[in-house]
Amino acid sequence: MNNARLRIGMILCGGRSLRMQVDKATLQLGGRTFLQRVIDALQPTCEHIVLVKRGPEQELPTYESTVSIEEIFDEHSDQGPVESLRIGLKYASQRPLGSAKLVPTGDASAMVFVSGCDTPLLLPQLVTGIFDRLTNYETAVPTINGKLYPLCAAYSTSSCDRVEDFYNLGKRRLTELVRSLNSNLLLEEDLKKFDPQLQSLLNINTPEEFRKLLQIDDAQ
Repeated sequence: MNNARLRIGMILCGGRSLRMQVDKATLQLGGRTFLQRVIDALQPTCEHIVLVKRGPEQELPTYESTVSIEEIFDEHSDQGPVESLRIGLKYASQRPLGSAKLVPTGDASAMVFVSGCDTPLLLPQLVTGIFDRLTNYETAVPTINGKLYPLCAAYSTSSCDRVEDFYNLGKRRLTELVRSLNSNLLLEEDLKKFDPQLQSLLNINTPEEFRKLLQIDDAQ
């Protein structure tokens, strides 16, 4: 890998999928669950993958991976994705990760690509491109027409303390967190170098959105 810092994938799986009314991780597209598709997009670039669940009782669909995967869970229930991000970054910064190698570069922090499990069209080349743009920032986040995509973004574990402080202040909005960090905001023209259709940013939240996705898939 062209950047010697450890690269980790984190998938937030703990949402209750209230609008979809079924666990989005279990939805299938092209014969693979949404969760499996996100894993498949992360594993070419990441040396380890972390699945963050809402609690130990949550069951995930069966998955496969060519890299090591570990399941962890939120410490506090129903606190939204900021809680899952906080827990995942803490884990990534403190825990030895299987056989992954960390090469000294003057920066001991790891890089973590964070995704929900509802982005079934995520492309590996976009993951790599965003990782490469993290460099000396705390996070690298896509932004399209002023809209931030903090769940298709890379975070440095050096941001752990600031994320913890943000959480302890009772703040729960990911976009507010991104604006409080030293963030590299990635614009549309840059993102299209890796994903011309920006399909990686499409997240599926409702049955209607899922039906439309299936129609597009059938037409291809």
